[in-house]
Amino acid sequence: MKRGFSLLELLIATALALLVMVAIMSVSSMMVKRHLEAIHKGEVNAATLLTLNAVQRDVADSTYLFVPTSASPLGDVVGGCTNWSPQMVGPNTGGKLDAGQPVTYFLYCIDGFGARFSTLYRYGGTIPDCQSGVTLPAGCGAGPDSQGRNPVAWVSGNGADYGLSRSDQASGYYFAWSRDSGGVEIHYILGNSTPTADTANRPGHAVPHYYKIDTKVKMIKSFNVTL
Repeated sequence: MKRGFSLLELLIATALALLVMVAIMSVSSMMVKRHLEAIHKGEVNAATLLTLNAVQRDVADSTYLFVPTSASPLGDVVGGCTNWSPQMVGPNTGGKLDAGQPVTYFLYCIDGFGARFSTLYRYGGTIPDCQSGVTLPAGCGAGPDSQGRNPVAWVSGNGADYGLSRSDQASGYYFAWSRDSGGVEIHYILGNSTPTADTANRPGHAVPHYYKIDTKVKMIKSFNVTL
């Protein structure tokens, strides 16, 4: 005759099974969290390289900056032109360095100036001349600029836990005109430098991942008389 399990044995077996399940769930939850953190770090790394390389390339290749300037050295906008110089303005060239090539412009701006995290937008294209620069719509990224070009979002912030934020530099701005470098200073933080709790969409970050950018970019082809 076979003896069945006693109540005590069933309770012990159930308790051990629960402990094993809790351990498996804890390990699985930790693996998922680490995976999401790795994805977040990858987003920050990629966005940092994309943003910095794009701004550096445009500034370095430009021949003229219309914002910021020595008269207005600080701001959240940076813009310039290629193949144009105020020294060349005249009836024959209209300011072009090469009369046979078009003048192109770029304009980066930051939306959500009062928000914790912002989005970087880029406007650009050809332009008849760079004498007056390019003006933005009422809000950065809200619509086409004065040349009719719509913006492209280079780094999209969600306003809550990811995007661009201001560096702790004394200027308090993203961009600053720089005489000594012959170009612009760039100051921003990409990612999240503040510890956060778990949310429905992202794991919390006791040690959050971010990059702080404080650098200067030189205009390699500068023909800007204000520098």
